[in-house]
Amino acid sequence: MDIKGRKIRDGEPVYIIAEVGINHNGDIEQATELIRRAAEAGVDAVKFQYRVLPHAIPEHMREQPKVLGDGTVVTYLEYKKSIELPQGAHIELSDFAHSVGLDYGVSIWDTVGGHIMADLGTFTLGVEASSKIDFLNYLLKDIY
Repeated sequence: MDIKGRKIRDGEPVYIIAEVGINHNGDIEQATELIRRAAEAGVDAVKFQYRVLPHAIPEHMREQPKVLGDGTVVTYLEYKKSIELPQGAHIELSDFAHSVGLDYGVSIWDTVGGHIMADLGTFTLGVEASSKIDFLNYLLKDIY
């Protein structure tokens, strides 16, 4: 296996991925700071999550209540929208990651997001597919 030309196997240096996920809370400045700190820590890559809403949220969950830390109640879909980065942010963050010597990857959650991230040139480091065999087949057939 290789990631961006780097061999991943016995006898090769460990490839370390910092999981940023959604810990940026939808804030591009915070996301940039997390990338900067990951670079300082000496990792090889950062990984974000990317969802195209509402596609990535099962319909039965979209209106479920979500209690925020301050006690405010919003729908699950509203909550997810509030912590997602806009699509264009991934271009900026990928460029910044590369400028500090890191690979930039994403976990994708839906087919729409898979195409968008592939078109942006990011690489997929994971998929949320625990119950989505069709999604995995799509990735293998249509993107890779």
